[in-house]
Amino acid sequence: MCVLCRFGYTHGMRRIAATLAVVGALLFSAGSAWADHDDATGSANKLFVEAVKLVKSAEGEKSFEKTLSVIEEALARLNKIIDDYPSSDLAAKLISGQSVGGISLEDVGEAAVRARIMYYEGGSFPEHYAEQFMRMLKVLGAK
Repeated sequence: MCVLCRFGYTHGMRRIAATLAVVGALLFSAGSAWADHDDATGSANKLFVEAVKLVKSAEGEKSFEKTLSVIEEALARLNKIIDDYPSSDLAAKLISGQSVGGISLEDVGEAAVRARIMYYEGGSFPEHYAEQFMRMLKVLGAK
């Protein structure tokens, strides 16, 4: 005899109890999945805040070397959001080119390229883009 029958439960009541147990287990697992989503969103937001702080700190830098390292670190944080938290809204906005909080992945990427050029050129942009392109290829080791 089952335990539920000892307490006066009928066969129909056992089915209801089993159904409620299954529904409870599903709700519990859905709740933990929701908590994981919140953790991912929180982690992505934290990385984004760090990236924005880095971009803003790079604006006041006097050293081209420091500017380059700060901008590249900001770009790395934005890429980490996309790679590690691809299901977050923030990653979707960044990968689609949308500006979030005044910055976009494309803008930070372009800033990193400009910072590399400024660093390798000693702080000045060449007058002609063709010359600039050839110098970039030379710096990057292209033949």
